[in-house]
Amino acid sequence: MTTYEGLFVFPERLQDQEIEEARGMVVADLERCGAKVLGSRKLGRRTFARPVKKMRAGVYVRMVFEMDGQRIDELRGRLKLNETLVRAQITVGDEQSLAWVQEPVSEED
Repeated sequence: MTTYEGLFVFPERLQDQEIEEARGMVVADLERCGAKVLGSRKLGRRTFARPVKKMRAGVYVRMVFEMDGQRIDELRGRLKLNETLVRAQITVGDEQSLAWVQEPVSEED
């Protein structure tokens, strides 16, 4: 099992409840592909450097998960079908990713 770090961007127009539902859909896609989610944190609203799909900002969520590397293409295909996602970026995690998962969440996060 390889550790991965995913950065998922949702439309800024979504309310908090809708973002949680969309995050749950991403977690479900991860689990369908055999991933185990180690941690998740909402990073908040960020402005894009340039418009993406006619949007100027999005809500970022960071997740760290473990999964078999041979199924990563299947996961990317599932994420492309998710209409609530603006973008998804998946990279191989490192010690920093694992340390981030273990650190406590502060009040402002």
